[in-house]
Amino acid sequence: MAIKILTDSTADLPQEIVDKFGIIVLPLRVIFGKKEYVDGVDLSVDKFYKMLSEADDLPTTSQVTPEQYMEHFEQAKAAGDDLICIHVSSSMSGTLQSANIAREHINYKGIHIIDSRTVTVQLGLMVLEACEMRENGASAEEIIARVISMINSTILYASIATLKYLKKGGRIKATSAAIGNALNIKPIITIADGLVESIGKARGVKKSFEEIKNIIDMSGTTLNDKRIFLGHADDLDNLAKLKEFILANYKPKEIVDCVVGSVVGTHAGPGCVAMAFER
Repeated sequence: MAIKILTDSTADLPQEIVDKFGIIVLPLRVIFGKKEYVDGVDLSVDKFYKMLSEADDLPTTSQVTPEQYMEHFEQAKAAGDDLICIHVSSSMSGTLQSANIAREHINYKGIHIIDSRTVTVQLGLMVLEACEMRENGASAEEIIARVISMINSTILYASIATLKYLKKGGRIKATSAAIGNALNIKPIITIADGLVESIGKARGVKKSFEEIKNIIDMSGTTLNDKRIFLGHADDLDNLAKLKEFILANYKPKEIVDCVVGSVVGTHAGPGCVAMAFER
């Protein structure tokens, strides 16, 4: 009897972490026009951002299906394993619903499904914590309780490089996007109640980092001695600038670099950088 950890491709975990801990990652699908791609399988991050920059319309994404879960759920039941599934916010995707449908079909109490209420680097932070707890001998119940507590104790902040993709997705008016881009405005977002929420804006990348620092400091928390997940949307230069800014102002315990994948990248667009940490 073992404990296994399963997530979906929106966690944007580095492959070395996936391989090290044997994490099961179920991919969503990305649709450009009439062609469908399997996220992270036949659509690499580099290829995705190239296609995104050339596309007239935004791609769409489709959730993990119940059928994708069945093999893993059946294997867990046959082996008597605990399978802990930590997934993208149910307010952003129907993936969690698919997991619940598959669990009902399998009818096995060892399958545990958690709605992370978030996505990308914040979700990845939770998954890594679960894996490390398992390696240190924690029970399934202890891991589940810890991950659920992290839904409220972790936070994500991101700086959006361009308003182009928010405009394409209908999340901002064309006139506002044009003015914002002309003024080099960088929206700052977080995730609250399972959905993306705008919490500020700044003029330029450096100012956006300073504004995020102000938000962190005003909340009474710090990045000192914390594990921080950093993500970038096809922009290593902005990632390096963010890391440099963090190290100049804090003394984190660890920094984990990630690439923001297609699901978040579709709306955030290239150049977005994000951080997640525990308060």
